[in-house]
Amino acid sequence: MSDQPAAQAGIPPRVGERKPSPPERLGEIHEQARRAAEIASDMKAHDILLLDMHELVSYTDFLVVCSGRSTRQTRRISEEVGLQLKKEQGLIPSHVEGQEQADWILMDYLDFVVHVFTPEARDFYRLDNLWKDAPVERIQGDDDSGTREGVAGEAKEAGEATEADEATEAGATEPVED
Repeated sequence: MSDQPAAQAGIPPRVGERKPSPPERLGEIHEQARRAAEIASDMKAHDILLLDMHELVSYTDFLVVCSGRSTRQTRRISEEVGLQLKKEQGLIPSHVEGQEQADWILMDYLDFVVHVFTPEARDFYRLDNLWKDAPVERIQGDDDSGTREGVAGEAKEAGEATEADEATEAGATEPVED
């Protein structure tokens, strides 16, 4: 799959500044972005966030941020998001980047942008931390039920110890179960 599917389909790339979406379209755009997140979840993505950016930036209304466990999985997640959104809603990204290396794949649908990361790339770029002021919706993903790593990561950022940290300090070798 090319890094420019929209260009091949005859869709011109974004030129100039994007005009803000009218308020009456935000619900529809939110549902499109949410559907992208659900497709990623179906493909076993994890730590899936839907960030509402419409009051913070002019280039998009929503960001979908998710992780795959490997570059092979991030490619597969992005491919399936692209295929299903085209099939179900006729949506084609204006621009796609990063499919060759696949540690960070960006799919720009203009009104929303999908970011699919490997864990290492997500930890390095920390988009969710960069846009921490954005309202966020967590989407259930693979291994996200009770998210030990998500809870631990948030607690560590806040400077709090988790049960797993306390158990490790006490000499326990098994992870703490809730």
